[in-house]
Amino acid sequence: MPFPRLLDVFRRGCFSSGNDFYVAYPSPDASIEVGRDLAAGAGDARVIEAEVKGTTLRVYWEVFRSSRPIGVREVQRLIRFSSPSTALYHLEKLRELGVARKDEHGRYEVVEEIRPSQFRMFLRIGKIILPRFVFYAVFFVGAVVMYLAQSLLAGSEISVMALIFGSSAALVCVYEAIRIWRDKIL
Repeated sequence: MPFPRLLDVFRRGCFSSGNDFYVAYPSPDASIEVGRDLAAGAGDARVIEAEVKGTTLRVYWEVFRSSRPIGVREVQRLIRFSSPSTALYHLEKLRELGVARKDEHGRYEVVEEIRPSQFRMFLRIGKIILPRFVFYAVFFVGAVVMYLAQSLLAGSEISVMALIFGSSAALVCVYEAIRIWRDKIL
């Protein structure tokens, strides 16, 4: 390993060589050991996003949505797997990636929130998960209603162009929010 590469290890604590991902950590005798990290990236968001796709993403979605730790059989029933071993495989994959953890009762919960490209259209507020377009739709609908109320109460003339632009923006946002919610990304 060339000298600049070794300095990189000291600075960042990890480096990549081809398909292998290495982590540097101090040993008890204060020297530097370099070992292969089997957790497929140890927090590297790109590696995790590449691994969490398809059925594993569906399993992640159910664990993410759950307000409490979720068991293997619950995941099996929610996703309608034919066998609990399929659910266990995907839950263990999430655990190995460091995204989920297993408690003493064998239930899984999300410990690191990831943002796969499919999740970018959603916001999580507490236990509620909503499409982003819901907020835009509420804003535009509210703006049109406030404009109409203000115009009617003041007795002023209603601008047709303002009404058309506001209503069309509200309709597009409502349509997109409903479409995204129906697709539910998975």
